[in-house]
Amino acid sequence: MFRGAMTMPKRSKPSVPKPTLPQNVFTKIVSYLDRHTTFFAALDALATVERDPFLLALSTLRQDCAPWQLWPLFHASDVAAASGGLGAVFDLALSNHPLVQLETNSPVRYFSMVSGDVHLTADAAILVHLNDASLAKVTDLAVEMAIGQSLQGVMAHVTHARRLRSLSLSLNIREFTQEATPEVLREAVPSNLRSMRLNVFGRSTPLADEATARYLAQVLLSLPITALELHSVRMDVFAARVLYDAMVDAPKLCKMVLMANTDLACMLAAFGQPWTCHRPHEHESSCNERAFASAKLVFPNIESWTIVPRQSETSRALQTLAVMTHARRFSVHLLGDLDETDFVTKLLPRLGRLSRLQGAQLSGQQLFANASRVALLIETLRELRHLSSLRLNYTGLATDGLRSLLPLMAAHPQLAHVDLGENNLADDAVPLLKQVIAMPQMQSLWVTANNLTDRAKHELCDYLRQLRRSSLHLGLDDGDLNCDV
Repeated sequence: MFRGAMTMPKRSKPSVPKPTLPQNVFTKIVSYLDRHTTFFAALDALATVERDPFLLALSTLRQDCAPWQLWPLFHASDVAAASGGLGAVFDLALSNHPLVQLETNSPVRYFSMVSGDVHLTADAAILVHLNDASLAKVTDLAVEMAIGQSLQGVMAHVTHARRLRSLSLSLNIREFTQEATPEVLREAVPSNLRSMRLNVFGRSTPLADEATARYLAQVLLSLPITALELHSVRMDVFAARVLYDAMVDAPKLCKMVLMANTDLACMLAAFGQPWTCHRPHEHESSCNERAFASAKLVFPNIESWTIVPRQSETSRALQTLAVMTHARRFSVHLLGDLDETDFVTKLLPRLGRLSRLQGAQLSGQQLFANASRVALLIETLRELRHLSSLRLNYTGLATDGLRSLLPLMAAHPQLAHVDLGENNLADDAVPLLKQVIAMPQMQSLWVTANNLTDRAKHELCDYLRQLRRSSLHLGLDDGDLNCDV
């Protein structure tokens, strides 16, 4: 017979010990983390059987150094200056780090200690004084040459970098007036080189002729050039045609940067105009098929297109967008005020037609300082359904403009990276920035060089920690705040 309910004592829930991972499993996990925010969050969240001395050294150094200096790239010069009396810890981190950034003035002992990949930024005048053993450690090299320096002498030292996988070379267009230049470069570049960036400067130089363009074309076609940057390089129409043909045929070229090169940019765009039937008849399927096929041949491999026109040439420069239908990344930096007609009729409509665009960067004084331009930007961005990265630097964007952009940003599930640096965002934008931080797809938000007070920056960091968004990087001024979750 039932005699009433019995009161059972509450059982306290046993505490579950924090799971531990074998050291090799933990190390394997963190090796795949390529953002310092997620890396240090993993260090704190995942307990291990015993902490690896290298990982412990990085954890110790972050008390004095900005985390971005430590992972995924170890900035040796910055960390050494900030680490003070942690010499032994610094040496341990340097000798075990998988990726280290060195300079030509870095101590020789740094080169001998490193066991992983080495990124080296070098002035050509100093590069020639590095010993062969140091160069043999380098995997990624950036060299800047000055007028009068011997290309052959510099490249003779590059040959000692036998582990080299990527090379960035900055030189004057005058080097390509020499018939021997292509051969000098081909002989010096190691066979295992995966990518090469060529930065060519032409300021205060004569008009480049067809022969100069042919030597440049030989380099584009015979070396793994992935990026070509031209600064103030002037060419006649015959030279421009040679360059255009080489750009189309270059097997690895996928990125173009044209700075103060509007004439050249317009000639390249003119050569790249798709075929159009001009016969006065009702176009048949053959006409449409030929037009479609010719459009595919216009810069088929170039996915990134950056243009920085002179102020007086903005209107013509923006017309080059009409042929960049294959572009996945586009940047335009406007050095002066943009005419309203150019903005409405040339920039935004053409940008909206680049349906494959994944990354867009727009920069220019007061570009989005008024509501009407922000509204036009929103209409354009609605057409770019694949956009994952948006950079609006130095555009005059203020709080009202950001408020207008928020619904668009929330409606773009792939928009994961937003840079709003060098604008006019003040403390009244903090509630709006919190909404951006809370968007689940957001992976990085940059608000450097705005008008935010230290109190506002701390409020944003506290909010990020509150959400525990360890996968989101919040970029503030000069790395002055550690916003790691």
